Amino acid sequence: MKKIAILTFHRALNYGAVLQSYALMTTIQQFADIDVKLIDYNAEKFKLQYINPKNIFALPTLKRKIKRICRWIVRYKSTLNESIKFNHLERFISDKLNLTAHVEKNELYILNGKFDIFIVGSDQVWSARLTDYDDAYFLNFVDNSKKKISYAASLKTENDERTEEFIKQYLPSFDAISVREQKAVKYLEDKFGLDSVCVLDPTFLLNREQWLKLTRDRYQKPAFKYVLIYLVSQQERLLDYAFSYAKARGLKILSLNSLNTRRGYKDVSNASIEQFLGLINDAECVFTTSFHGLALSINLHTTFYFETPQSSTNNTERLLNITDKLDLSDRNLAFGVSEDAIGWEKVEGKLNGLRKESMDFLINAINLD
Repeated sequence: MKKIAILTFHRALNYGAVLQSYALMTTIQQFADIDVKLIDYNAEKFKLQYINPKNIFALPTLKRKIKRICRWIVRYKSTLNESIKFNHLERFISDKLNLTAHVEKNELYILNGKFDIFIVGSDQVWSARLTDYDDAYFLNFVDNSKKKISYAASLKTENDERTEEFIKQYLPSFDAISVREQKAVKYLEDKFGLDSVCVLDPTFLLNREQWLKLTRDRYQKPAFKYVLIYLVSQQERLLDYAFSYAKARGLKILSLNSLNTRRGYKDVSNASIEQFLGLINDAECVFTTSFHGLALSINLHTTFYFETPQSSTNNTERLLNITDKLDLSDRNLAFGVSEDAIGWEKVEGKLNGLRKESMDFLINAINLD
């Protein structure tokens, strides 16, 4: 039996990070004679970034503690919702993810004695600034006798010198490299002479039925029809489109974000993973700037529109890359609101082809018979 360890951002407490972790783990678990676990490691930067708002005294400095207390006072409702959401995500991680014992950075090397294969990805694991240059995500702790694989690792194609040094130092020892964006394939080849392939984000590896299984508990379908909003950052043009779309069709508006400049919607920003999936599935339409908001809409065959977020060029690349491959570029609000229905049969046909390529990469990389 092959023993596989996955290193990713499973404790970055947002829907996308947790769901891609679950999806890759679940996909690999489906293979015969495999024991797979997620390494319960968290970069120091994430430990500070993703602290449940209720845990004020977990913050490292008095200044940050005072700032958090002030936030509770000024923005009580949104901070409470954020805390509830964190509790839901932490419960899902505990219940649904197969984790190793927690390890600190200086303990990671111990895992060489417990696993045969190490996989890093998905998510932006090679955006070193995001992790404050934590080279663990380049599998620097793994012995050369062990197999090293990346799955759908995301990285920018314009990096600082330190990040480039990480790439030069660590990636040549990988047995198989796959990335999430097509531009990254060319970047790694042209700048570093590294062979890689572009594969799907893990959330696309599970089908609609597999995702809907998670909604059978802890979710109740709303009694009304609605438009759902899910944002990486608040963009007024998308909100204008979403509110106009809902008004023209007599639909209510639910938002997975607290909207600072709008009224007349229901705030569901404290939704659990199960509610997140259910709300996307049952929406009449999703308006999003989130890659995983878009990905789950596609998986669940929910009509959607997207806008590329102004604050994230990497997220923009991901959104445009997958919609181009699936012939869904007309769902980009940069071109206005397309009135054409999405041909889900055609989309699913293209997606199945991409799924096969991605699964073949995993099977070959792991060397399954």
